[in-house]
Amino acid sequence: MTLSKPLILDQPTLEEKISFVVENFNEIFLKQENRPLFNNKTIYFEVSKEYRGMVHPYPEKLMHILSLEDKGEMAILPCNNDISNLICQNKCRLRNAMLDFQLLQRQECFYRMSRIHWIPEIIKLANNNSPHIKVWEEHTRNKKGKKVTKTFIRYQEGLIDYIIILAHRTKDGLLANYIFETAFPVFYERSKKQYDRSFETNT
Repeated sequence: MTLSKPLILDQPTLEEKISFVVENFNEIFLKQENRPLFNNKTIYFEVSKEYRGMVHPYPEKLMHILSLEDKGEMAILPCNNDISNLICQNKCRLRNAMLDFQLLQRQECFYRMSRIHWIPEIIKLANNNSPHIKVWEEHTRNKKGKKVTKTFIRYQEGLIDYIIILAHRTKDGLLANYIFETAFPVFYERSKKQYDRSFETNT
């Protein structure tokens, strides 16, 4: 099994494109009954639309994986060689992004949107020990000094490089379930090397 093709976002408006992506993702992942387990454990996905005192049109966690963090002007756009570039309206400039995303200091990203349906596919591949999957854990501390464990699930095949990050929720010292943290295509060379090192260090 390999990943399906990126979604074709040919809807006439930006709002309709986002709505199409969200409706598709809702059916295959946001609905608990359709969400795959990982290592026979459930994955919790925060669906609250309230974040830092504001109510957003979609859950903040979902908006996060639909968008790209504002990193200022880019010399080369991440979607430079992808069809997403042709329909993108903000060109990785925060001032051109939809207001709902600007409030999160992010810009909507069709490159990300057209690939979020890979999340359940990659989890299933990881469960089946696909040769294209690397899985490892990292043990760190959060801002409050509490120990945190995260599982990284990385899919690599040809030009595709995609990562899913799940935080651990424990009970009585044992893993109870996972908490979905984020998922995104890895396209920066620095990030690729960082995850390469992390895998080598933690396996």
